[in-house]
Amino acid sequence: MGKRTSETKENLTVTETKDMKDFTEQVRTILSERYPECELETRNVIKNNGMVYHGVMIKKQNSNISPTIYLDDFFEKHRAGMRVEDVANIIAEVYEANKCPESSEFDFVTDYEKAGKYICFKLINTEKNREMLSDVPNIPLCDLSVVFYILFDQSDGNGSSSLLIRQDLMEQWGVGVEELYRAASENVGRMLPSFVRPITEVVREMAHTAGMEPFDIPDLGEEKVFVASNIRKTFGAGVILYDGLLQSLADDLDDDLYIVPSSVHEVIFMPRYKVEDKDTLRRMVNEVNTTMVRPEEVLSDNLYLYDRNKHEISVA
Repeated sequence: MGKRTSETKENLTVTETKDMKDFTEQVRTILSERYPECELETRNVIKNNGMVYHGVMIKKQNSNISPTIYLDDFFEKHRAGMRVEDVANIIAEVYEANKCPESSEFDFVTDYEKAGKYICFKLINTEKNREMLSDVPNIPLCDLSVVFYILFDQSDGNGSSSLLIRQDLMEQWGVGVEELYRAASENVGRMLPSFVRPITEVVREMAHTAGMEPFDIPDLGEEKVFVASNIRKTFGAGVILYDGLLQSLADDLDDDLYIVPSSVHEVIFMPRYKVEDKDTLRRMVNEVNTTMVRPEEVLSDNLYLYDRNKHEISVA
């Protein structure tokens, strides 16, 4: 009862299903016919915060690496009426735009002297990622963990992909987690420059992008509340580890800093004197995480304090 078939103008059978497993297999079958020279693999991937995503890989026979294209959002569109064939067409377009170069161009991954130039770090929640962290080099920071990845830039401007560094790759390189942190600290400023902007400036920009009418916002300089991320706005909460960033802002504001974790992608800074009731602020963070942030993008329900004299981050 979960399936319905009909005939297209091309006399192809269209199968619609409400089952993720069947949907994934149908997409794989269609793509296999389109790419007979490639190996098609479907897989369940554990992403941030233990969220499981369903993906498909289109892998060339002479390639040892391939991007995973996730099907979960496509499945929701299919349930809303999009044909599986149309989904497969879109996935093919995504693959063509993001497929990896020949394997020789990625051979550097096993060579630390070369790969070390592309290592970056990001912050994730420790408790929500314990299973993954058992196999991933990491450095604890309060209730968070610093983990590392290789960032691949697409030379044609179609974006980037990344590879999480696991224990076996680190051991193959013959380095330790301290070396990964040293390399990442040097690389992030070049590969993922940070920005710190007044929050009302960001809100104005969002309103303009959404086509909303101008509205009155208090003067930015008086508010002294800032949004920070990296230029890609992807796992940008890691900017709190950038050399000198917190200290410079704290010195400019002449105060310690509260760090509010908006998500894994960005944080909010405010001087300590502005927070009269940190428990209320913490409850607000929890409410936003529960109602507005996607589960896989939640960083923490805690607040953090940067002590500008001790140069330390702690849970507030």
